[in-house]
Amino acid sequence: MLHVHYGTIYDNYAGLWPAAISGGVNAICGDLYKVSRKKSLQINAYECHPEFFQRTPILLAGPQVAFMWIYVSKVDSVWEIIPTGD
Repeated sequence: MLHVHYGTIYDNYAGLWPAAISGGVNAICGDLYKVSRKKSLQINAYECHPEFFQRTPILLAGPQVAFMWIYVSKVDSVWEIIPTGD
């Protein structure tokens, strides 16, 4: 696990995925994977980049740069913040 970005993670209650947004005070934790350009494009399509999630460069604790898919659609008012960032 790496602390990769400061933001906010929401529980969307569907249980399918969390929604990480920019802005906030929690370090968002996650796994880091090296993927090919082809796989990156496939992930972009799966995440509906850039309409639903946006692939965003972030600074790791290294400091190194990686990409993270940030939720850019409307956050539903019933979603709760996951305070641990994980």
